Amino acid sequence: MQHTALSAPEPPAAGGRVAVTRPAVVAALYHQGLHALRRHDYRGATAALEPVVHEASDRYPDAAAHLAAARRALANLVEPPTDPLREAPARPRPGARWHWLRWVLAVLALAAALLAVAGLLPPAT
Repeated sequence: MQHTALSAPEPPAAGGRVAVTRPAVVAALYHQGLHALRRHDYRGATAALEPVVHEASDRYPDAAAHLAAARRALANLVEPPTDPLREAPARPRPGARWHWLRWVLAVLALAAALLAVAGLLPPAT
């Protein structure tokens, strides 16, 4: 007998143990994956939807599309740095090729300021 979300579960088996069927677990993983996707928890969505796609893609035909969306979002995700004082992201954002140039210019400006303070450079006019 298959259960839906609204049907009452069967009474516990003898000995107080509850038997959970494999289709019930797959259904729970499917719904957890969709919920994780709505929360933008792409790692959780991927982990929950992978077994659904492998075992019940016929029962949940849209699971593969949701899994692909979670994987795409996870690939484009920029991780926040683990150290809040660190400015550089874990992976460079798209279009941030010139990020290194800002650091080079800052080092050159600092070197010029130190040389000017030490009197090795003429004052700026």
